[in-house]
Amino acid sequence: MQMPTQAGIVTQFENKTKPRAKAKTKLEPVIGLEDFREKVRNLEVECAVCHIKEHSLITHIRNIHSLTPAQYKKQFPNNKLCSLLVTRYLGKIDREPKPKSHLQSVIETFFQDKSTIKFEELSAKLPPFSSDLVDKIPAVDPFYDMPMQEANVVAYAIAMSRNLFIEGPTGCGKTELVKQVHALMKRPMQRVNMNGDITASHFLGNKQADSEKTFFQKGCLPNTMEGGYTLLCDEMDFTPPHIGAVLHPALEIERSIYLSETNETIKAKTGFTVVATANTGGKGDLTGVHTGVEILNMALTDRFPLKLTMRYPSQIQEKRMMTNRFPDIEENVILRIVSLAIEVREAFIAGNVGSTFSTRKLVDFGELYKPFGISKALDLVLLNWLEVDDLALVNTLVRKVGMPL
Repeated sequence: MQMPTQAGIVTQFENKTKPRAKAKTKLEPVIGLEDFREKVRNLEVECAVCHIKEHSLITHIRNIHSLTPAQYKKQFPNNKLCSLLVTRYLGKIDREPKPKSHLQSVIETFFQDKSTIKFEELSAKLPPFSSDLVDKIPAVDPFYDMPMQEANVVAYAIAMSRNLFIEGPTGCGKTELVKQVHALMKRPMQRVNMNGDITASHFLGNKQADSEKTFFQKGCLPNTMEGGYTLLCDEMDFTPPHIGAVLHPALEIERSIYLSETNETIKAKTGFTVVATANTGGKGDLTGVHTGVEILNMALTDRFPLKLTMRYPSQIQEKRMMTNRFPDIEENVILRIVSLAIEVREAFIAGNVGSTFSTRKLVDFGELYKPFGISKALDLVLLNWLEVDDLALVNTLVRKVGMPL
C-alpha cells in the first residue's frame, strides 16, 4: 500500500484537531497514530546550544537558555526550531496562552543564569523525601569539573520529572554527571545496571520468606516511584525488549504501575523520574565496539521526551580536571597525556585503532602515575589493551605529543 505524503499526514492530523460541522460520511484515517508518532520522532531537531533533541525547540530555548526564537535564529541561522512535519501544529500550540504553574516559573528563574545553577535552592522547591533515603544521595566529588550546559538539562529533568536519555561515548562522564547533579541538589537516586542478567523482579520485586512468614519485597521501580526520587538506568542499550516493557507504564504521563502480587497500583510521587545512559542511543552498533547492545524498541525510547548527547570534555576542561585532581603531576605531563587522549580518540573515530582513551582512563592514569611512573602507567591504562597494529600507530602518537617515557 502506498504511504501518504508528509503534507497529507499533517493535513489530516490538523483536521482532527479542528471543530467542524457534522459530515455526512465519516472519513477513515489515512495513517494510524503509532505510524504518525514514528514519523514525527524521526524528524526531531537538535538544539545547537546543548544538543538536546525535541520536535519543537521553542519552549526549550525559552526555559533552558532564556532565548527567544528570534535570538536563537540570529545566533544559529542554519538551525531549525521545529521539525517540518509538526511546525504548523506545534507552532499554533505554542502561541496559545497557557496558565504557568508555580514550579515552571521557579524553573525559569533558576535557569536565567546559565553559568551557575543554585542546585540546593532548586531542590528545595521539590517535595521533601524520607530521611531513610539520605544514604542514597551521591557524595560530592570536589575535583569534578561540572559541564554546566549538560548539568542544566539534568537538573531540569529532575525538577520537572521529565525522563531523560543520555547518549555518549564510553567513559565520557554520563553517569558521573547524573551523580554529581544529584549530589549538589542533595537528592537521592537509585542506580541500576541494565546488564543481560537483569529480570523483571529486579524492577518490580519478588516474594521473600523469613522464619515467620512469606512477604513481597518491592523492587527498585516501585521504591523510587513511592519515594519520589530518580531511577538511573545505566547502560540502557543492553536492556532486553521484554524488560524494557516493564518500564513503559512508569515512563508515561500517568506514572503508575500495577503490582499483581499485592493487587495495588503504585502512583509516582512528584520528584520521580527516570534517567537512562547509553553508548549507542538505542539504535544498535554496527562498529563492533559495543558488543551485546540491543536495538531498543521505539515504544521505549519514545517515552523519553528529552535526549542529551554528551561528548568528551574539551582539552582545556580535561587539563583543568587533571591539574585539580592530581596537583603532584607535572604540568607538562598533564598537557601531553591529555593531548595523547585526544589524538587516540580521533584515530578511534576514524577507525584506525580499536580502542579509545576516555576521560575515565585519564583519571586511571593519574592515579597510577606516582606509584608506577609514566611508562608503566600508560601501559596499564592504554598500551596493553591494544592489538599489534594499533600499538604501532599509538606509539607514533605518543612520540608526536612528546610524552617523556
